[in-house]
Amino acid sequence: MSAQWFPGFTSFIASSYVSDSIQADFDKQAELFRGPFMKYTQLSPGNFKGRLLCVEFDQFMVHIEFCNQTIEAQLKAPPNAYIFCIVLEEAAPFSFGGVPQKKDWVYVVPPDGETTTISPADGTRLFFSLNRNAIAEHEELADEAFEWLTSLEPHGAYVKSRYLADRLRSHVLSALEVAAAAKSDATLAVITQSTIFTIAYSLTMAWLKRDAFSDFQRTATFERYQRARKLLLDRFLQDEIRAFEEDNL
Repeated sequence: MSAQWFPGFTSFIASSYVSDSIQADFDKQAELFRGPFMKYTQLSPGNFKGRLLCVEFDQFMVHIEFCNQTIEAQLKAPPNAYIFCIVLEEAAPFSFGGVPQKKDWVYVVPPDGETTTISPADGTRLFFSLNRNAIAEHEELADEAFEWLTSLEPHGAYVKSRYLADRLRSHVLSALEVAAAAKSDATLAVITQSTIFTIAYSLTMAWLKRDAFSDFQRTATFERYQRARKLLLDRFLQDEIRAFEEDNL
């Protein structure tokens, strides 16, 4: 498990929330997310070991996650926030909605949106949620980028921009390092405002390369996978109910 993505929060002011834990239960790790709702299914054999760092600021929240097993997650965004997803370290490609995610891409899920993600074994990724009004009303966000954000389909879309991925990855990790040593609310307020500015400005700059903003389409293969998955889960549930009834009647 790489520690380079997990800054040490030896002290953190009491008015803010930080949690950094190592888990042996993937369901428990999913429950620790604050903001996005996560439901996990382990796809690879073996014992699970994971780590989840959660840091909550005034207008945004950061999660850094490591899983040693391949995990399918059903992700649902909160009603008041966008979710931005970035790969930090991978042994194999991550995927969102059945489409592999490159390290130079950012996946965006709109408020109340939901998607299916697959995290490969020994992968580390960054999620951060940002208040919808904080980004939508920012003066550095171009009108066209604002329209793209507000017209996203519920399953979200990729921004295929190395510039955006590098900027957000670098800034959020730097913000966490500064926050780890923060001594006052004023410092955290500066981190919050600089982060919102960086996201708005970077989205605007990325928009200048219009082909970076994708119109997301699920693949036919993924749609077949989803139907087969539902069929198998329904059948498994029916078998569990039947076994329960036989044991208790």
